[in-house]
Amino acid sequence: MLIAKTLYRKIQRLMPMDFTKVLQLQLENESGLDRNSNNNNDKEQFPQLRFSQITENQLRQYIDDPQYELSNAVVSSVSDEQVMCFGVYVENTLAGYVFFCGSPVDAQRNSGGGNFTGIELTFPDSVCYLYKMLVLPDYRGRRLSGKLIRFAASQLSSKSISHIITTTDWTNTSFLKSTLSIGFKPKGIAGEYVIFGKRRYVLPAAITVSENAGSIVLSKP
Repeated sequence: MLIAKTLYRKIQRLMPMDFTKVLQLQLENESGLDRNSNNNNDKEQFPQLRFSQITENQLRQYIDDPQYELSNAVVSSVSDEQVMCFGVYVENTLAGYVFFCGSPVDAQRNSGGGNFTGIELTFPDSVCYLYKMLVLPDYRGRRLSGKLIRFAASQLSSKSISHIITTTDWTNTSFLKSTLSIGFKPKGIAGEYVIFGKRRYVLPAAITVSENAGSIVLSKP
């Protein structure tokens, strides 16, 4: 894996590229998803561990703190009914957050940044997209991201959401390990690269949600 990552970085210097893994989690009857985030082990490790949905006003107090990586645009998006943010608190400190949104997902929201335009997503109302997640450096390595996603999943399932879709750089080992451990399944590779000044895309086939619920489609902008 290390050799593959190194080779990928070297090729990126010659040909800009952004390749991501597409992951899907089924919330209904998902044996790998523990919906009880506040279990005894959590309480022993973090006596003051608390999960909550976060409002726009609650997020605004963190805009000026660079470690939270929050812009006014990101915080303001929570006022949209299609966007939800959930957080994990250790004592009174917001230790991490995760953002979800409904369809359609514009390319900018699913982009590796820089000069990449990103890839659009469309999907049924029973699906939501996990597009931004952060755990503060002081709290990493304690499996908080998995616990936070479990909590968010329990809240989303109560809102008639049956599946979560997300994308992440294929070299993002920590996020991949966390999501796969709680039941996310790989569904393909999506990519954007620039060659001779022209943009090219690698897109997976439509991902079936369920027999009658429709599909998740990734497309170029």
